[in-house]
Amino acid sequence: MSETNPGFSEMHAGDVGARRTTVGTPTEGDSINVPPTRPGAADNARRAEAARRAHETFAPEPPVPAERTEAVQRQWRAQERAREDDLRQEIRQTRRELGETVSALAEKADVKARAVHAAETAGHRVAETARKRPVLLLVLGAGAVLAFVALRQVRLRKTDTHRKTRFRTGRRFKTAK
Repeated sequence: MSETNPGFSEMHAGDVGARRTTVGTPTEGDSINVPPTRPGAADNARRAEAARRAHETFAPEPPVPAERTEAVQRQWRAQERAREDDLRQEIRQTRRELGETVSALAEKADVKARAVHAAETAGHRVAETARKRPVLLLVLGAGAVLAFVALRQVRLRKTDTHRKTRFRTGRRFKTAK
């Protein structure tokens, strides 16, 4: 198999090139990638590998308790408790404000109660004005009576005029009972 002939090949990946081996292991004589190994090199390589592994092994030491660690942790716990208390207080305040808001909205939604309240307020204002200025109340009352009488007279005239017009034309209309 080659770049120009991609056909079947009898070679396998394990038959081509040098293989990885531990340093110092004897190699085949015809390898072009690795020079020939000296006698005793394999033993030296094994000893060096064992020494390296022993040196590179990680064994953590137990932590040394510091004198300040306990005090700092106590301070942190106290700060956390204070933060929790602040949050609880803030939650209570928010709930209280939310309750007041809901009550205010319920009052605004109650139209009947608002109308009754407005009528009571107007009645109180009229009573207060009557106590302070009784003459003004009499004048307003007399004006209301005169306005009522004047409107009644105007209506009666319109009806009388309409009746006279009907009779002049000679047509009589039936009235519904």
